[in-house]
Amino acid sequence: MTKIELAFEKLKSLPKKEQNHFADMVLDEVTWQEAFELSRNKIDKLGKSVLEEITNGNFKPMNG
Repeated sequence: MTKIELAFEKLKSLPKKEQNHFADMVLDEVTWQEAFELSRNKIDKLGKSVLEEITNGNFKPMNG
């Protein structure tokens, strides 16, 4: 039995309200992971662009 199968078996013994709470947490985490994976390339490109701008001296320090 995998850990996920064991977890599901234990969750089945909880009241429906708590089962739904745990299910919501898992689904939220999966959704967040999927969104992060989709944006990872954009974040990488943005980071490289910023580093290039800094290297080329094309930025102004923030006063702060």
